[in-house]
Amino acid sequence: MYDRGHFCLIICPKRNCEEKSKKQLYEDIFTSFISHLFPKDEKEAHYLMWNPVERSPLFKPNPKKDCAICFSLNQIFKKKDKKVEDIMLFSHNILDINSFKSFFTPLFNNNQIEKIYYLELDHEAESSFQDTVKYNLKKLKTNDIFDLKESKKFKMGVVYEIIN
Repeated sequence: MYDRGHFCLIICPKRNCEEKSKKQLYEDIFTSFISHLFPKDEKEAHYLMWNPVERSPLFKPNPKKDCAICFSLNQIFKKKDKKVEDIMLFSHNILDINSFKSFFTPLFNNNQIEKIYYLELDHEAESSFQDTVKYNLKKLKTNDIFDLKESKKFKMGVVYEIIN
């Protein structure tokens, strides 16, 4: 896990998913999201020196806060997230490859999820995003995102639409 950047996620449950199942899905994802974004131990917490902008791994973008990127990302993701039942999660912390696999594998194996929108911005991608406030969209199948991450071909600033 890194403490610099932005991690944005929309999880779209299947439309025929029952309300009770959607609530359980949200609780499971939320718990997993939080646990993967917190430092694993004191050594990791000391090494990472948590981002002073937001000490919590989970944030709700707010135009009154100082982070202009958060506000812009929230506007982009709100346009994508037309359904109220979709799960939107944002963080100032980015997952390392092990945490990434650990977090996403159960999501990809969950038959209640139709698709996932995912975006990461590291500190370099943040500056170009701030200049343009634009993003590219790329559609992938579930395992392709792992291949991109492992081969270091994953691109910051691209919204990946991952079809489950």
